[in-house]
Amino acid sequence: MVVDDRFRVAVVRVGDGVFLPGGGIEGDETPEQAMRREVREETGLEVEVVAPIGQARDWTKSGGGTARVGHYWVCKPVDRGEKEEPDHRLEWWPGSKAIRDLTLESDRWVTRRALGPC
Repeated sequence: MVVDDRFRVAVVRVGDGVFLPGGGIEGDETPEQAMRREVREETGLEVEVVAPIGQARDWTKSGGGTARVGHYWVCKPVDRGEKEEPDHRLEWWPGSKAIRDLTLESDRWVTRRALGPC
C-alpha cells in the first residue's frame, strides 16, 4: 500500500470497485518486484518500501473462484510517471475512508494494520 506524507492511501478505481494497487506475479519476479511493477502500471507511481506489513489470504471470484495470497508493504511515492492501464483511476483517500470503503476485506485489513497507530 502506498501512503503519502499526509497519511492518504493510494487507491485505484476500476469498473468493479476500489482497490489497493497490486496484482499477480509474472515470470520469475519476487513479490516485491511484482508489487513495484503493478503500482507503476496502475498508478504511474514509483515507490520506496518503508516497511513490510505481511500477507493476507482471500478468495477471488475470477476464474471460477480461487484462493490467493497477497503480499503487502507500506510504501511512499518517490516519483510519478505515466501509468499503463487507462481504466485504472488513481485516487488518494484518507486512511479512515480506505479502512471503511475499499472493496476487498484483505485491502481493508492491511490498511487497518498499517494505519491503525496513526
